[in-house]
Amino acid sequence: MDPSLIIGIILAFAGLVAMALLEGAHLESLVLIAPMVLVFGATIAIGIAGGTIRDFIGAIKSIPRAFIGLRGPATPDLIEKVAGYAEIARTQGLLALEGAVADEKSQFIKEALQDIADGVDGETLRQLMNDKADSADSANRVSSRFFMSMGGYAPTVGIIGTVVSLTHVLENLSEPD
Repeated sequence: MDPSLIIGIILAFAGLVAMALLEGAHLESLVLIAPMVLVFGATIAIGIAGGTIRDFIGAIKSIPRAFIGLRGPATPDLIEKVAGYAEIARTQGLLALEGAVADEKSQFIKEALQDIADGVDGETLRQLMNDKADSADSANRVSSRFFMSMGGYAPTVGIIGTVVSLTHVLENLSEPD
């Protein structure tokens, strides 16, 4: 896991707290539940309204990848694994790869091995695997667009929250306490 995301979040909040303390503000003023409900709730709601439920669910499912990253075998290990499958196919035949399907952890490689064992020719297999990789990449872009759109909506919703709070303050101007 690359710790840069967590370090960045911690530093951003540390900067916010430092600014508040240097300005003489109370830290409690940074954690007001009502404005947080408005900004976070409305931003998420507008994000959902701007897409589909499927996009929202996919985006939520993608959140752990932001923290743990995508893990795959290291290139030398992957080359060794594929070379081992090639050796099995050469010595025992393509049908022998069906036995390796059950032991394989990678869904991508598992599907490729099954297709090879089923007799799919090389060019068709190449196209199938490219299509599957493109499909996964497309799903990741949909999740990314969902969060990018929320990043665009959040400042506007924050301004609306500021206006609502200022209106509330002005309503109670006759009571300074």
